[in-house]
Amino acid sequence: MVDFSETQLIGRVGESLFENTVKKKHIVYRFGYESSVRALEGTDNKYAYTPETNMIRAMPDFVVYNPENQMVVFLEVKTTQTTFSVPERYARARACYDSSHYAFSNAVKFFPGVIFCDIHWTGSAAIKFYSAKLKIVVDEKGNPHDDLDFDELSFDKLPFKFSQDDADGMAIIIKKFQFINAEQFMILLRKEKELERLVAASKRSIQEDK
Repeated sequence: MVDFSETQLIGRVGESLFENTVKKKHIVYRFGYESSVRALEGTDNKYAYTPETNMIRAMPDFVVYNPENQMVVFLEVKTTQTTFSVPERYARARACYDSSHYAFSNAVKFFPGVIFCDIHWTGSAAIKFYSAKLKIVVDEKGNPHDDLDFDELSFDKLPFKFSQDDADGMAIIIKKFQFINAEQFMILLRKEKELERLVAASKRSIQEDK
C-alpha cells in the first residue's frame, strides 16, 4: 500500500529531479522541514502555530551553494499539475489557510532572497524560476495581510548554474513520469542512482539532437 498521495509523489519527484540536476555543479543540501523536522510534517493539529513553528514550516526545500562565486541560495521547489501561473497558484494555496496560521509569504519573510522553482508537471513540463518580494495588501474588509510580487528569472540571471539543457533534461524525465502509476513512482524515488542515470541520459539525448 502506497501511503503518499499522488500530489505528494509528484512533489517528491520534482524535488529529486531538481536536486540531481543541480548537484552536478553545486553543493545541494535538503533543508525543508519535511527533510529536517519530519515530526512536523502532516501534524498541524498537534503543534501550535507560533512564530517559531511558522518559521520551521516556511523552511525552503534546498540550500544551494555555488563554489565558484561562493553564494548560498535558498530554493523552494513547487511541482504542480495546475494550469495557473505561479502567482495564482500561491494565492490559491494561501487562501486555503488562515493567514495568521500559514502563508507561502513566510518563506520570503523568514528567508530573504529565496528563489522559487516552478515545475509544471503536465503538457510541456516547463521549468521556471521566480524571485518574490513581500508586500502588504488590504482586503475588502480593510484587513491588511501579506502578499507576494513575483518576477520571473531567466536562467542566466540565477545565482547558480542552470541551463536550457538542464531544463530540457528535466522535462524529458517528467514526460516519462506522467504516465506511470504510484507504485512505479515509489520505486524510482527509492532509487536515487536511477534518477541520476535518467538525468544523464536525457542530457546526452539533448546533445545528440543538436
